[in-house]
Amino acid sequence: MTDGIGKNELDEQQQKQVSRICNHMNQDHMVSVYAMIKSMLPSSSKISNYKMASVSLDKVEFSYVECTQGMCAMRQITLPLDPPLESMKELRPRLIQLHRQLLSPPSIVSIFTEPICTFILVFMIILGYISYLMTDENLVLVFPVPVVRRFFLLTQLAHILEGVYGGYLAYSTLKLGMLISLQWLFTISLVGYPMTSKVMEYSNIATAIPNKEE
Repeated sequence: MTDGIGKNELDEQQQKQVSRICNHMNQDHMVSVYAMIKSMLPSSSKISNYKMASVSLDKVEFSYVECTQGMCAMRQITLPLDPPLESMKELRPRLIQLHRQLLSPPSIVSIFTEPICTFILVFMIILGYISYLMTDENLVLVFPVPVVRRFFLLTQLAHILEGVYGGYLAYSTLKLGMLISLQWLFTISLVGYPMTSKVMEYSNIATAIPNKEE
């Protein structure tokens, strides 16, 4: 038997629970709300005033402001919950799952879809090849191989330090756990700032002071 509540129907007590959940997410977990909305929009989209508006057993509804070409508009968007929840008790674990999933670093394959990341990675591979597989006799360069090698090592060290910082933000600010934080460290160490900027963006949102409800 069911409890008489459809996937889109919630009783009065559950509606109050939904209201508390939405307020809690909008006040304390803005970065999760941001990530859920951004996951459904083009990566170039710029959004603000994003809020979780409602939750049911099979979807989460959001509102946000999007500005394009100087024109701003309030929009709504719905994130389906697949599979649907059996009860509202399952909502918290599902939101935690979505938080970790959507704030994880992109896969190595998807990195190659971003031109700047592809350029940096290929550039570092070429520097490494010149530094350790070539000598001055093999190739005529503007700078001698030892200079290229030092530049490669310093650049890679900078990427690793960025990776450590990004991993720290993922672990301490975004609460992503050790494994995902190490994935951020590794990904940033490969390409540097393009990935560092992503985790810094999430961290800035996570630590921002939300606007209190009127």
